[in-house]
Amino acid sequence: NQASYVIESVENGGSASRTERGNNPTGSTSSEKKEKLNLSRLSKRSLLTAFLICLANFCGGCIYSIPSPFFPAVAARKGMSESLTGFLFSSSELISFACSILFGKYLMHIGPKFLYVSSIYLSGVSSILFGLSENSSPGAIFISLTFICRSIDAATFPAVFNSGFVIMSSEFPSHVSTIFGITETSMSLGLMAGPSVGGVLNQIGGPSMPFYVIGGLMLLVGLTVFMFLPPPQEIEEKKQSSFFTLLSSSLVWVALLVTLTLGVGNSFLWPVFSIHLEQFHLSSSLIGLMFIIVPGLYGLTMTVSGYLLDKKDVKKVVTVYGSFICGLSLLLLGPTPLLPFLPVKLWVIIVGLFVYGLHYGPVVIATMRCTIAGAGELGFETNLEVYALVAGVYNAAYFLGTFIGPTMSGTLVETIGFRWASTCMTGLFLLAAVCSLFYFSIQRLRKGWKKAADLTSQKGH
Repeated sequence: NQASYVIESVENGGSASRTERGNNPTGSTSSEKKEKLNLSRLSKRSLLTAFLICLANFCGGCIYSIPSPFFPAVAARKGMSESLTGFLFSSSELISFACSILFGKYLMHIGPKFLYVSSIYLSGVSSILFGLSENSSPGAIFISLTFICRSIDAATFPAVFNSGFVIMSSEFPSHVSTIFGITETSMSLGLMAGPSVGGVLNQIGGPSMPFYVIGGLMLLVGLTVFMFLPPPQEIEEKKQSSFFTLLSSSLVWVALLVTLTLGVGNSFLWPVFSIHLEQFHLSSSLIGLMFIIVPGLYGLTMTVSGYLLDKKDVKKVVTVYGSFICGLSLLLLGPTPLLPFLPVKLWVIIVGLFVYGLHYGPVVIATMRCTIAGAGELGFETNLEVYALVAGVYNAAYFLGTFIGPTMSGTLVETIGFRWASTCMTGLFLLAAVCSLFYFSIQRLRKGWKKAADLTSQKGH
């Protein structure tokens, strides 16, 4: 009964409190289904928590993405080769992958608020040191300093997100999807704003100015969070959940496969898309706007998607349908040679970006819910430790995808060209959609067979 109640609670979009689990072991969740996230009824504590988490996530996203528009030129001037610069950014994704697993496992031992505040401070300090690298000697000193600073950023990025998600889940336990959408939105807006803010500050005060300003702001945010952020409400010691036990769920593996595909698809365009757009003779500002379409739509849809998935249990449908549409939309970015009737026009590519961006966010939310549901099917209680473990595993799969994506895109574009390379990405998304559809169909058939067997058994008695 306890395990089935946990599963039903997760499937219906929320986690019951400890009191509810004790008083209602049979699992009535009607009150949770009717409960809505009403901002006007939230306490000052909840509003303050949400504001501080979103502010810190936004600044963290800015710091992570701010070097993109101008750092390659600075690195070249300091004697860093293009391949080494590329490795600097790709290796950071690998570090984030490893740290996501580490923090997911030990976050509750470290403490969510302590990890959150310390990661914010480390991120701010590393940003300032990154700015100071402009004044360092070219060659080995500059390269070593930038690798150290970028590694710290890569480690603190998942720490800030994972601990922030756990703190928010503690504050809003019945609206996990909505909260995940809000935290993702704030982080993605920071990632989107970082290059623009960095470019403006670079024009005003040089390459070091963006890192000084954002790093100083991050330190100020860290002080504010330290002083005013309430500690998580669920602080008692929990039974340690197993990372390997979580991975024994086939539903978790299906969710992580789609998540990995999302990471690959999101990072696939980073190194090659601007070169593909050169045929249209766009200005640098217009090319920058093209890169904003997907993250902008992603940020706009995340909160809405989370709210809807908290109300309706459609995570499986969204996972399959969204993956399928994301894959088809990539056919328009070439456009693919498989559809010769599609003109090689800018508007076709823009339509593809809009369709991809509108469906990307809902799939992210749905796969996170599938991961949580997989933990529930294994009998895991929906407590903060499990949320930390789920967030760590989920982000690890995503960061692994963002590490694979740029390497794959560069190799494919050099070998077969962008149009066929984007077509291959379509195949990857369709494979993920087919695998998830096959699994969900088999799961549904098994439930039907079990129900029929139970009815037959009851008639026999």
